[in-house]
Formats: sequence, C-alpha cells, structure tokens
Amino acid sequence: MFWKKEGRCVALMCLAAFLQGMVFYGPVASLYRTQAGLSMGDIALIESVYYLLVVALELPLGAAAARLGYKRMLAVCSAVFFLSKLVFWRAGSFGAFLAERVMLAFVGAGLSGCDTAYLYVAAGPKRAQRALGLYGAAGMAGLLAATAAFTLFFSAGYRQAALATAVAYGLAALCTLALPAVPMQAEDRAAFSAQIRGMWRSLCAAPRYALMLAADALVDVTGQTVTVFFSQLAYVRCGLSGAQLGAAYLGMTLVGLMQGASYKATRALGRRGFGLAVCALMAAACGGLCFARGPLWCVACVWCVQLCWCLWQPFAQTMHNDSVRLGARSVVLSGYSMAQSLAMSGLNLGLGRLADAGLPLAFAAAGAFCMLALVLAALYFRQNKKGCVS
Repeated sequence: MFWKKEGRCVALMCLAAFLQGMVFYGPVASLYRTQAGLSMGDIALIESVYYLLVVALELPLGAAAARLGYKRMLAVCSAVFFLSKLVFWRAGSFGAFLAERVMLAFVGAGLSGCDTAYLYVAAGPKRAQRALGLYGAAGMAGLLAATAAFTLFFSAGYRQAALATAVAYGLAALCTLALPAVPMQAEDRAAFSAQIRGMWRSLCAAPRYALMLAADALVDVTGQTVTVFFSQLAYVRCGLSGAQLGAAYLGMTLVGLMQGASYKATRALGRRGFGLAVCALMAAACGGLCFARGPLWCVACVWCVQLCWCLWQPFAQTMHNDSVRLGARSVVLSGYSMAQSLAMSGLNLGLGRLADAGLPLAFAAAGAFCMLALVLAALYFRQNKKGCVS
C-alpha cells in the first residue's frame, strides 16, 4: 500500500511543479520588467530585498511547517503563489514588482525545505534524489510547454502571458489540496524554542557541512542570475530577434529536463566527482559568456549553465536532507536556506550592479563564484572522502 501512496505523493507534486513551471512570460522575464521602466539595478535590488525577507521568514515558517504539516504548508504557499502571479500580471511600477516579490518571499521561505522534505519523506532516502529530480524535471517540462506557447501565442502580448501564468498557478494550488499526508518527526511537534535548539544541535553535529552550503549558494545564485536575467540581455547583445529569443529559451528549457537524470550522473561519478565536475563546467561556461559575440556560442554557453544548474539542484537537495541528524527536518532545512538566502542577497545585488556597468564583468564574476564553489566543495569532500554528510 505504501508504494501506492508514495506514487500519489510524487505524481501530485510533479503535476503541481509542471503547472508552476508554466511561466508563459519566461522568455521575456527581464524585458517584461524593463519595459515597465525598471533597470537591471532595480531588478537586482528587488531580488536582494526578496532574499533578505526570505531570511527573516525562514525560521518562523519552517516552524509553522513543522506544526501544520508539510501538506498544509504546501497548500498555503501555493495559494499565495497564485496571488503573487495576479499581482505580477497587473504590475507596472517598481512598487508593484516589489510587492509581488514580497509575496514570493513568503512562498520561498514557506516552501524552502518543505517541498523537498515532503518528497524526501514520501519517497524514502534511497529514492529521494530520483523523486527530487523528477520533481525538478516536471517544473522544466511545464516551462517548456509555456515557452512553446509563448512563441506561438504570446510573443507580442506580454500581459496576456502573465495572465495565463496566473491561471496555471491557480490550478497548481488545487493540486496541493489533494496531496496525501506524510508522517512527521517527533521533533516537528516540539515548541518553537525546542525546534531552534534542535536545529543548532544538528548544525553543530556537522560543522564542515557549511562548506557545501556555501558552494550551493554560489552555484544557485549563478544559475538563477545567468539563465533567468542575464541570458536575455546577452541574446539581444548578440543580435537575436524576438522569435529567436523564444527559440533559444525553448532550447534552454529542454536542457532543463535533464534534471531527472541527476541521480544517474551522481551514481556514475560519485558525489565528489559529480559536484566538482558541475562547478568546473559552469565556471567554464560563464567564462565563455564573457567573450561571446556570436549567437550560437552565446546560446551554447547559456545552455551549459542551465544544464549544470539543473543537475546540481536535486544533488544539493538530497545532500541537505541527508545531513539532518537532529531536530525538525523543516526547521533545519529552513536554517540552511536562511544562511544561503542571506549570502545570495549580497551576491545577486553585486552581479546586478556589475551588469549595469558591463555584462562581461557580471559573467566574469559569475565564473569566479563557480570557481570558489569548486574550491569549497573540494575542501568539503577532502575532509569527507566517502562523500557522506558530516
């Protein structure tokens, strides 16, 4: 019977991820904002405020997830996610886009660790990376469908694309209401102060894991900033037209489907080999973007960054869950996310300011971030040669 429940958990989570991946305005996310009068510096400032708000909300919402249960927290966050897309659809000023990001901060803090913890518990430790990979791939499949729809129907109507996105997110919120409940740890029911003490004990039990958290933050901010924000500016700089922008984004989304194969790559290379290879390849791709002038080379480098980022995410999420030895899982994972969001807020703002000064400078900094992530991951695995979490 359990495998049937496990299948429902994973299937419904993947369906919700597919619908939340249907960001129809994705190919023009940066252009959507700049057409409303925002600069790249404004966008980076809003992103930094978002990360800081996530930091402030992480532990309270992590504790709320522990007390309410993963299913209820997922439903609440999905509802707010839907509302945020309605705000984005109508946004036309800095304040409106900031308000949308404030709502997303609640969602980000509420979901961080909650969705992955739900899948980790539902699938079990041995199948967790595969389930997390399918979950991520489902989101990319939704984005693929949305990108194809943008090319066909929305290339001249950015606002209509935003409205279609809100509809998809409303359907995703309905999916989370049908999720089966999963068992919680005894620590999850403890008082908030006890949960914080448990989180601190868990972190102290594996102090070297801070190296992996830092590496994950560097890879994450690079992957998100390059693929979501800088890629479109790089494509325009290389002379791609509106239709070609959609095609390039469609190809990048196809690459993202490789997320489902993350567990196979990790099994083939081992955790150490996989982690170091991803950091090195992403650094090389960012370096290539510094000098890209031809459209083919530019697109190839962006797709390479996307491949590395999508393969990295299930790997890092599984590592984070495996590291939880003491305390409530959602609270410990929220603690991890809080530290990473704090770091990413500064890193993202720095990349945005560099992009305003010159896009090659921003790509060079992103490459340096990946090299630093490589060093940190190497130091962690050097101390932990078997690739176990400690």
